[in-house]
Amino acid sequence: MQDRTLSPDLRIRWAGVALVAVERKGKAGGLDPLASLAEETSIRSYVISRLGRVDDGSPRDLGLLCRRVIEALGPDRTEASRAAARWRQAERAEILRLRRIKNVLTPLTYVVGELEEHDPLRAEVDGWLALLPHLP
Repeated sequence: MQDRTLSPDLRIRWAGVALVAVERKGKAGGLDPLASLAEETSIRSYVISRLGRVDDGSPRDLGLLCRRVIEALGPDRTEASRAAARWRQAERAEILRLRRIKNVLTPLTYVVGELEEHDPLRAEVDGWLALLPHLP
């Protein structure tokens, strides 16, 4: 996937293999759902940033990635914002959850510019990304 000597098609196929591995690891109980999503986001963001966006359900589908992230994080950023503001007083489990949210969101910073400025999905992603500086 990261070997630039491989053809783009082969790199995309390797990304698909990596995504299947992450999915199976998550289903087997080897990963917390947010940790699994963070790995998926990292893989997809890498492929999109290196090989371009294609809206076809493939590893390069930015819209699909953003919708998956938003769905997993939930529609209400207010609670996450409140939790981020008080993370220093939070229990370890809450700090870990917030850190995983940050791990999910960070790779999106490399590809969010591929979304149209007036796309409602872009506004939603930007809203979540605004939380990054406040997360542990």
